[in-house]
Amino acid sequence: MFKKILNFIGLNFQSQSFRFHSDYNKVLEVQKVNGKFVLDSAKANYSYGSLQKAFQFAFQQLELKNFFPKKILMLGLGAGCVLEILENYFPQKIYEVTAIEIDPLVVEISQKYFNIQRFENLKIHIVDAQNFIEDSQEFYDFIIVDLFIDLHIPEFLWETSIIHKLQKMTYKNGAILINTIPSIQDNTRIINELSKNGKLEILERYKNLNEMIYWQNIK
Repeated sequence: MFKKILNFIGLNFQSQSFRFHSDYNKVLEVQKVNGKFVLDSAKANYSYGSLQKAFQFAFQQLELKNFFPKKILMLGLGAGCVLEILENYFPQKIYEVTAIEIDPLVVEISQKYFNIQRFENLKIHIVDAQNFIEDSQEFYDFIIVDLFIDLHIPEFLWETSIIHKLQKMTYKNGAILINTIPSIQDNTRIINELSKNGKLEILERYKNLNEMIYWQNIK
């Protein structure tokens, strides 16, 4: 009876929880909160919680009305909450998405609990993002970078060669959006490199935590 009362008044009652372990993430937990699954690591939300709200907050700040990307690259997949945001902002669905995810268990979870296969324009590659970037010969209109292992971004993303390669992979008038947590890792290096060409914008932080870096190729 007490559980029913909690649900009725709308409190955050967790009715289901599934815990997993992989070679890349020590803890992955799927929880049903208010009737909807979320994906968490030990210390961070990976999808459909605060991360989704942070990206929604970022998209609200961007001027994307005249931006119609056809090729989108997602570095870091999670359970697909960013894909849901893309559908809302680009409802015409003329784009295709290439998603890079290093952890096969994350992909399995996203398929089993989050029905990620409903996104028909999505291609998933289970591969290390650094290797993909270094080997890629493709170009994209929009690159979304959300590379985290728990609360930490892999150090390779701060390497000058990787930053420059991401810029080279971006079509003219295309853009890069990078999710960071500057209170944990210093953004100075990546900001300095991106600011050397193109247009750089540091978006307002979501709850003073997630800071999105937005770069446009206006060469």
